[in-house]
Amino acid sequence: MPAARCEALLDALARGDTGTVLRALGDLGFRDGPRSLRNLQGLLERLPGSRLAEVLAACAGAPDPDLALNNFERLLQALPAPTPAGLLTDPGLLQALATACGASPFLTRLLVAAPKHLTWLGPEGGLRLRQDGDALLVALRSQVGSAPEFVELGAGLRSFKQREVLRIALRDLAGLASLEETAQALSDLAAAALQVAYEGSLALLIREHGRPFYHDEQGALQPCEFVVLGLGKLGGRELNFSSDIDLQYLYTSDAGETDGVPDGQGAATGRLSLHAFFVKLAEWITRALGEVTDKGFVFRVDVGLRPEGIYGALANSLRGAELYYESWGQAWERAALVKARPVAGSLALGETFIRAITPFVYRRYFDYTAIEEIKEMKVRIGQALARSQAGRMNLKLMEGGIREIEFFVQALQLIYGGKHPDLRVPGTLPALAALQARGLVSEEEARALREAYVFLRTLEHRVQVVHERQTHTLPEAPEEIRRVARSAGYRDGARALDAFWTDLRQHTGRVQEIYRRLFYEPAEAIQAGTVPEAEQLLEDAANDPATAASRLRTLGFKDPEAAARHLLRLTQGPPRSHVSPKSRRLLRRIAPALLSEILGVPSPDQALAHLEQFLNRVGARSTYYALLAENPPTLRLLIRLFGSATYLANFFIRHPELLDALVSPESGPLEKGREAMLKELRDAVAVCETFEEQLDALRRYRNAEFVRIGTNDIYGALGLDAVMTQLSDLAEACLQVTVECCREELRPRYGLPQATGRDGAQEASLAILGLGRLGSREMTYHSDLDIIFVYTPEGETTGGRQRLTNQEYFARLAARILSALGTSTREGYAYRMDTRLRPSGTVGPLVTSLAGFEAYHRTSSQIWERQALTRARCVVGAPALQAQVAALVQEFVYGQPWSERIPAEMARLRQRMETELAREGGGRRDVKLGRGGLVDVEFLVQLLQLRHGGTHPAVRVPHTGQALTALAQVGVLGADEYQTLWEAYRFLGELENRLRLVHDRAIHELEEDPGKLGAVARYRYPELPAEQGGARLLEEYRARTEAVKALFWRYFPRPRSPRRRV
Repeated sequence: MPAARCEALLDALARGDTGTVLRALGDLGFRDGPRSLRNLQGLLERLPGSRLAEVLAACAGAPDPDLALNNFERLLQALPAPTPAGLLTDPGLLQALATACGASPFLTRLLVAAPKHLTWLGPEGGLRLRQDGDALLVALRSQVGSAPEFVELGAGLRSFKQREVLRIALRDLAGLASLEETAQALSDLAAAALQVAYEGSLALLIREHGRPFYHDEQGALQPCEFVVLGLGKLGGRELNFSSDIDLQYLYTSDAGETDGVPDGQGAATGRLSLHAFFVKLAEWITRALGEVTDKGFVFRVDVGLRPEGIYGALANSLRGAELYYESWGQAWERAALVKARPVAGSLALGETFIRAITPFVYRRYFDYTAIEEIKEMKVRIGQALARSQAGRMNLKLMEGGIREIEFFVQALQLIYGGKHPDLRVPGTLPALAALQARGLVSEEEARALREAYVFLRTLEHRVQVVHERQTHTLPEAPEEIRRVARSAGYRDGARALDAFWTDLRQHTGRVQEIYRRLFYEPAEAIQAGTVPEAEQLLEDAANDPATAASRLRTLGFKDPEAAARHLLRLTQGPPRSHVSPKSRRLLRRIAPALLSEILGVPSPDQALAHLEQFLNRVGARSTYYALLAENPPTLRLLIRLFGSATYLANFFIRHPELLDALVSPESGPLEKGREAMLKELRDAVAVCETFEEQLDALRRYRNAEFVRIGTNDIYGALGLDAVMTQLSDLAEACLQVTVECCREELRPRYGLPQATGRDGAQEASLAILGLGRLGSREMTYHSDLDIIFVYTPEGETTGGRQRLTNQEYFARLAARILSALGTSTREGYAYRMDTRLRPSGTVGPLVTSLAGFEAYHRTSSQIWERQALTRARCVVGAPALQAQVAALVQEFVYGQPWSERIPAEMARLRQRMETELAREGGGRRDVKLGRGGLVDVEFLVQLLQLRHGGTHPAVRVPHTGQALTALAQVGVLGADEYQTLWEAYRFLGELENRLRLVHDRAIHELEEDPGKLGAVARYRYPELPAEQGGARLLEEYRARTEAVKALFWRYFPRPRSPRRRV
């Protein structure tokens, strides 16, 4: 339709019907009819009518039709006659030119100044080229030449930049490239320009001063390298059309100088220190790109993000920059370095620097201080913006603008990037995608932020491309706003501008909401959850301790004087710690919320005492106060754990960094399988550089998993079976990864064990047989790992510095495994290890060959060893060896004839355990070893397995609960017997777990004092007051254990008492 209207307009023009022409121009969107008429008349001199109609239609669709037509006439006048055919026969190029002419006087000036570019942009030419960084670099080197002087270097860079900006901008305006492609293309152009400027400047300086060399740690001379580090939008590959490029210049070392140039008399002249040489190189690169000449500039260069800012050296050695960030680095510099990327020079040197400063940028644990620091930065920016641009709309700095999106993403990267290396990406949109993949940002939030970012950055491009000015502000004049909106695609209908404003408000509104959720809602939630009484108590504790103690007594504290003293820590901070003003401010902010939660737990004295211990351990480290301030649910959960589970409380007191386990979205899954744990643990140790670091990483993972399991356990989200399974899977994962790490740690010295007497090399294997609760998959929080090491076949090691027999090798590997898991490091120990159940016990070798294992159990085993092996299960090792070991165990346990000696010997052993180890009486019972306890259930099940396992393979399972069910299903146990044993097994297992959670030690003792059992009883009788719950617990305990013991004596011999035959 526009084409037909344009042809009709030109017919009226040919007839001299000016009135019709002006009306038609108005209908087509031209607002300055007389000027557009003059433009048309000028174009008629260069174009035939049919071509002019196409030009007029293209201009009518431009952001500003009048400007497009005017600039198109200027462009044609600059072209040699006749007009190049390709300009008009390529519809894509024609529309792109009209759009550029109607949107950007800057692009028009470039086209008019260098009309030769039109030929290059023509059909199948530059307009359709999607150049990558390598292609740009090749093209730029070709244009600049191999050894230019500085002036020629600068001229070549500027000419190439103008041509490439034309290509990139026309592709962008014509819709041939996405926002990401456009930003990456501009960034790649800047990187290519920096590389060629570096190469040209370096060649010129070497000509004057010689090549730079430094002395390495051994004193040898090495070439000294240099890197240009891109930060900000250049680092993130998200430049816009008028971005500064933020740079840092770094070089290898200060320890050296250039070698000079020959002076013609056998000596060298022109030597410079490395620092002076590289500062000069940095100055020349900066000038080559940023100096304004008669040909303009390439890119504005900003070096204010270097160490010490504008007061620092222009170029720094690697170690100098590292020391600066280690000693003086500030929060804003961490945020800036998130986007750091080597862009020119020695990229390898740049990567070395990035790795070196990673601990400064990304802390090992979740770092919520980033929230507070970025919030303060944003407030300062907002204040400056209010002063400088009141009433104007700044797309970058406004509420809901680009900076809020960037700050949101960078804050989450700084918080979580230390633990998750996949988040350490410099670009905003790639980082947002990584955050979504990690579950740190919801799909809805990620989509809203991504759409807003693309929308706002597109507008920013459209605003900047008008005059190549560094502006982020929407114009105020209505016609200029209309031009920007049309260039962004809002062209159709009278309401297009209304739609533009609506979309802008919706995008910025969604960004504001998401930004506020992260930066402001936690503080509001903490304030909302604070009771007035808590604030008064804190004030009284500081000014009137007696009043505070009196009030605490009425609130249920058993030691109110001690509680009043503890309260001081909530406002003053821990003693003997140099608490910074920032830490003190954060602590005072969360203190009322902490106390409010304490007032609501059943054991406030315990919660407050644990909190004080936690604060003493945290000391002046503000990151933990910030974490609690920004995560109200974590704060509440921590206090509840402090008031109910000493075991978990002590985890946090000893390792405050485990708070991450309460915050991380990955703590969300209630259950993880063994394979999932294996993957996570392998990932954790894979980034470690030393064996010792691997052991610490393993312990950190184990501790975090214990917290996850224990927290879900104490709040009833996991049942007994799930808790035991999770703890068992965790132990197996830790064993497996420890074996792998120890094997690799021994490998350089000993190589790998090989089989002998076979064709070709075949690696020997080690299997780990789990017994006890590891074997039965009934692990508790304090369970030891009972294991036996079995290897096959014989042979010796190859590939290492020292040759060992396989027996010697596996003995050393086993000892290393035991030490790796059982030795206490700064992260604690992983597991207590027990190998006493191996053949010949403590006097036998630590590892046993498969043949030796078979021979021992065929000739030397005792009844108690058969009983122990009912719970045996291979947990580590090659599948073939595991199958062989399992078959031997099955044959030994279930393949021998029944003997009446078995129940008699087991009863004797059980009686000794009850008498010598349980030591019940005096107001205490033993849940595990005592009368009717868990061991009675286990012995009874194992007796029945030994008696009936030969004829009923279904009962040959190591798990006590599963074996109980199997024995009932095959008819060995009656229904009533099964019900009694099953309910007792569940009750006693849950009670044992709860005792360990509450008391933080491998405790089986149950005090027969209802008043002391409130915390333990709460899991079973949450509706009862503490003492009543304790009394009910004791009543149930006595009834169930008596029932178990009665059943026990039905099957085991007892002096002068008949028993049921098994």
